[in-house]
Parts: sequence; structure tokens; C-alpha cells
Amino acid sequence: MKAVVINSGCRLNQYESDALESGLRELQFHIPDNPGDADIVILNTCTVTNKADSGTRQLIRRLRRENPASRIVVTGCYATTDKNALLEMPEVDEVIANPQKSSLPSLLAGLTTSNDAFSYPVQKRRVRSRAYLKIQDGCNKQCSYCKIPQARGQAVSRSPADILAELEQLLLLGYSEIILTGVNIGSYRYAGLRFSGLLRQLATVPGNFFVRIGSIEPPHITPEIISLATTGKLAPFFHIPLQSGSAEILKKMKRGYTLSRFASIVGAIRRELPLAHIGTDLITGFPSETRQHHRETIHFLSEMQFANIHLFPYSRRTGTFSDEQLTKGIWKEVQSNAIKEQMSELQQIAAQSAENYVKASSEREWRGVAEECENDRQTIISENYVQIGLPCNPDLAGKLLTVRYNTEGKLIGFRL
Repeated sequence: MKAVVINSGCRLNQYESDALESGLRELQFHIPDNPGDADIVILNTCTVTNKADSGTRQLIRRLRRENPASRIVVTGCYATTDKNALLEMPEVDEVIANPQKSSLPSLLAGLTTSNDAFSYPVQKRRVRSRAYLKIQDGCNKQCSYCKIPQARGQAVSRSPADILAELEQLLLLGYSEIILTGVNIGSYRYAGLRFSGLLRQLATVPGNFFVRIGSIEPPHITPEIISLATTGKLAPFFHIPLQSGSAEILKKMKRGYTLSRFASIVGAIRRELPLAHIGTDLITGFPSETRQHHRETIHFLSEMQFANIHLFPYSRRTGTFSDEQLTKGIWKEVQSNAIKEQMSELQQIAAQSAENYVKASSEREWRGVAEECENDRQTIISENYVQIGLPCNPDLAGKLLTVRYNTEGKLIGFRL
């Protein structure tokens, strides 16, 4: 039997897709390179925006056209929040929600199995240059625009013993960079052990590797976490979602922190790690956002000088507080042309901020992991998340290197 897993969405989905593929291999499924050759197509979906949902439906229709005889199984976040809508699609054979996702390989093999958020098969072979490691799932926050708690449920944390065991397995496979992933990983708590305590345990594991925090909410960044990033085992990389630089909009988003608190966290990081990569996420066009709110965001961005800014136009999600406020007419939608204009302005700021960071962090040594070759080119992603191109050298893929780059982000040299 031939089966293939197609992933969309976040790092957490990627971890789970990799694990599902590993489980299928263990049960003697063959994994073809082309989904059109598969008997079973598993689609692991995202639902963070309307665009993601639309993209999933388009992909399902295309997969059916390309492989009419296949069995299409849809899982993931969109499958959890909108199961009935997917089942109404004639192209879909089966929908499996997130709580049952980890047992998919066994279910497809006709086996019975127990499952939970962390009972995914462990990798037995390398599948990429850098490894993802799931430590947490779910989220207890209720940000007014976010649908993900509907898809992932309440926050749950994985046992440190299981995390350490999988880390050691990943190191045996030769991984040099381990990316911690989950929905809200800074909220990690297991039998009294908090996220900083888990990081401290991971830092004691011997080996030539480093750990990267995928993303972390502002309130969860502590002095101890910042200090651990100075030791070499934790990458000097902090992706901290801001979402708005307007105090009024931030409050409407129900983010749970103030701009002054956010700024103090960034300041604390830079006092210890002046050249740390500090990136963020930003939503523009949030309901009732005015040009003044937009200008406030631009001003705050100029103060923060982020290394990287991920930009998103507001996406109205059914069942969220912002959707309710719009339906009641309490908040007003921002016109699409205004959102496009604001996105354009913010994209220019983001590009300049990234360029400034590369210049500031250049001409010094950083660790980095080489990606697989693609079209005779290769990329090294440094510990501070600068992507450096070089001609293809297959022997470097997955290796931990020491690199230097110039003010334009071009490679000066590297050594093993």
C-alpha cells in the first residue's frame, strides 16, 4: 500500500506530518515521491486564516483530479474546526480531527491504538536538515481574532522524560539544530516544571547541537530563558508575536500585555544579547483600526528595530470575539484598499529592518546548519536566523558549521 502525507501550515504541523510519515514506514507503507502515485493521500491542514482554508479546498480538488482512485484523508486544524464542511466535499473520503491524528498510521493499517497529543511515532531516519520537537499542544489564551484554540483545545504539556528521550534519538540521527514547537510553548508546565526548567534540562544534554525556540509569547520570556541563550545551547533567537503597535488595538486583540511591557522584554534581551535575532508577527487591518492606529504601529516598530517581521492582513474567523463584534456592528471592518496600502508600507519597513539587522550582525562568527541543495544552490541558516547562500555541496547538508557573512548577508567563509 502506498501512502503520502502532504503538510500545510506551521512548524507543529510539520513535526506531526514527519511523524505520521515515519509511522507509515514502520507499518510497511511505501511513501511515493509523487502524490499522484499514492493509494492514500493524507492532507494535514492549517486554519489560521481564510486564505489557508481556501487553499486547502483548492488542493483537495487538485489532488482528486490528479489521482481519481486515491483515498483522500483530511486531518489537522481545518479538519477539526470545519469537519462537516469538508465532508460535504465529494473529493474527501475521510476526516480525522486533531485528537485522533497521531493514530492515523495504525488506523489506516486496520489496527486499534490509543492516542493523545504526544503519541506520535519517533523518527527513525533523517527527513530534513533541522529537526522539530513537539513539547506542548493547545492554548488557553483567547485572543479575539484567533481560531486555533478551537482547533487545538486546552493547553497540554509533554513529559520531560519523553522530550529528552526524543531529543537523544534526534541527536543519534545526526541533527545539529532542534526546533521546539507547539501551539504556545512558553506556557509549558508539567508537574510543576515550567518552560525555563525544561530548557535547563535540555541544555545539560551533551553533544554538538543547539536548541531553537520556535516562537514564544511575550509574558513567558524570563531572565532565566534570556540567560540560557548566552550559554550556546539555546540559539540567540526570539520570535515574539506583537500583533499591533497600537495600545488601543492591542487591548481589543486581548493579547494580555502592554506595549511598555513588550518593550521592556525586548530591552532585557538586548542588554544580555545585543545582536540576538528578535522577530515578530503583526496583523494589519484589525477591525476598527484607523490610520492613527497604523501610525502608532509604525512608530513602535521603529523603536523596536526587529530583525524580521511576519505580516498578515486581518482574517475574520468564525467563532472568535472579533467576529462577534463585527456581526453586532460594534466594530467596523477596515476597507480592503486601506489594508493593502498598510501592508505595502509595512512590507517596506520589514525589508529595511531585516537589512539593518544583517548589517549589524555581520563580520563575526555564528553557528549555522546547512540545508539540502536545491537547484545547485544551498542555504546555511545561522543560529541568529540569517539565511546565507552558497554553491551546492551535498556533503555539508545537515552539518553544523561556523560561518561569517558580510553586510549584504553573503558568505565570507565557513568551517566545520
